[in-house]
Amino acid sequence: MIGYFGDWVYTSTEIAGFLIEEPITSLTDMVTGVVGTLSFFRLQKLGLKDEAHLWFKYYFIFIGIATLCAGVLGHATQYIVGFNAKCIGWSLSSIALFCIGNSALRYFQKAYGEKTLDWLRYLMMVQLAVYFVLVFNPSTRVFELVQINSFVGMVLVALPLFFWYRRAANTKGSRMVIYAFVATFLPGIVFSSQFSLHTYFNYHDISHLLMATCVYLLYRSCKQLGLENERPKT
Repeated sequence: MIGYFGDWVYTSTEIAGFLIEEPITSLTDMVTGVVGTLSFFRLQKLGLKDEAHLWFKYYFIFIGIATLCAGVLGHATQYIVGFNAKCIGWSLSSIALFCIGNSALRYFQKAYGEKTLDWLRYLMMVQLAVYFVLVFNPSTRVFELVQINSFVGMVLVALPLFFWYRRAANTKGSRMVIYAFVATFLPGIVFSSQFSLHTYFNYHDISHLLMATCVYLLYRSCKQLGLENERPKT
């Protein structure tokens, strides 16, 4: 079924009598979730213990579960669970950003000193706390909050820290992570421009698949950075 509500197009389908809202949007969200979750378990097998790597690794499990929740609760079954269920995925994604920010800081400190910019760690904790206050407040619980938090966490915090680490280390992994971060601009551009190919393959779906690709690129970067800094125990 397709319904038009102003600029928003509602899609749904039934499988064995069970209604699924926004089926392709839900499916593509879950693709990102699967990529993130599998990335975490593949990194887990490496057995690396470096703190910077561990922070990066846990980004994947949180972003994986967050997007799985977004697909199931935020789209497919929202008519059952209600709008507030979106808070689960939104909250987990903010923890994922907190993890990748801390990873970037630890890699930065490897190159510039253990205590350099250590105050930033506390600022990230404050940002996370403020985000939770806003997202659990019904009057400020909007998707724009997620977008702002993502921009701050990825573009203003993690990307500059990884950039300065690359300048100092200039390793394959340090270059790969910059390319991966640059790629994360693509989903946002598609979402903001609302570029769509079909009613059942709209800008939500395209940006989700691009996000899945970006998560995979970040996984490759995380693996390379981890192996450069610490070899598995034998």
